[in-house]
Order: sequence, then structure tokens, then C-alpha cells
Amino acid sequence: MNKIILTTNKVKYIKGDQIDREKWDRCIVNAVNGNICAYSWFLDIMCNGWDGLVAGDYGYIMPLSVSRRFGIEYLLQ
Repeated sequence: MNKIILTTNKVKYIKGDQIDREKWDRCIVNAVNGNICAYSWFLDIMCNGWDGLVAGDYGYIMPLSVSRRFGIEYLLQ
């Protein structure tokens, strides 16, 4: 079984168009609790725009579904 080792504790906020999709999806494949809703292709279909929180070299990730209404950005759940 492949294990991902987190090399740094730094978490970065990355815009959706700058996310490395291959590394992102590989993290989901290797996750114990991987969910189809976190794959980049699924997020592209379901969200008009999405960003992500990435720890280390995609050791841990968290998608953020960003929306905008009346000029105010907010996260969808």
C-alpha cells in the first residue's frame, strides 16, 4: 500500500486553475476515506469555480467550492 508522507505542515490556499490535477486526484485515490465528490473532474462538473487547501506536496487536500452572490464570495457546503 502506498503511503503519503507529509514533508511540511504548511497548508497553502491554491486557486482552482493552479491546482495540479494529477497530484490532487492521486491523493484522493490513496486516501482511506476517498470520496468521488473530491475528484477534480467531479468538482469541475458540480462547481462553477473551486479552489483547494493543500498541505505539503498534496499529502492532504481539501476542496473549497467557491460561489459569488451580490459581489460577495462564500463557500458552498
